[in-house]
Amino acid sequence: MRSAAILVLALAMASCRTTGVGAGGGPSGDITQGEMSNSGLVFVSAYDVVRQFRPQWLLTRGVSVLQPQRGPDATLLDYVGVYEDELFLGGPDNLRTIPAQNIQRIEHFDRARAQHLGSRSHIHGAIVVRTRSR
Repeated sequence: MRSAAILVLALAMASCRTTGVGAGGGPSGDITQGEMSNSGLVFVSAYDVVRQFRPQWLLTRGVSVLQPQRGPDATLLDYVGVYEDELFLGGPDNLRTIPAQNIQRIEHFDRARAQHLGSRSHIHGAIVVRTRSR
């Protein structure tokens, strides 16, 4: 009986792994140029792309700091940080400045992984847009 339960659990876990669904209930992983092309949709900016494919990346979760710091010089960011290649741009609205035709790949960094991007504390993670131009 116990081995049957283990088998059912293993099969359930295997099916979850192959669906491409992350813990947040939506697709996970990088957004690739291929995914954008295969959708048949036309995008103006990186913001449009993220909003279409991974809108959960734009969300902040809960109140994180008592006095949020804003602007490019803030070291503790109370928003999702955005990078174009290695250049820090600021918050999610800056995705609107990156033309969709320049995108090679868009990556999401969770809080822990985003700490390696520089001297800022990305408490809500970061979105990194890799462009063809660099």
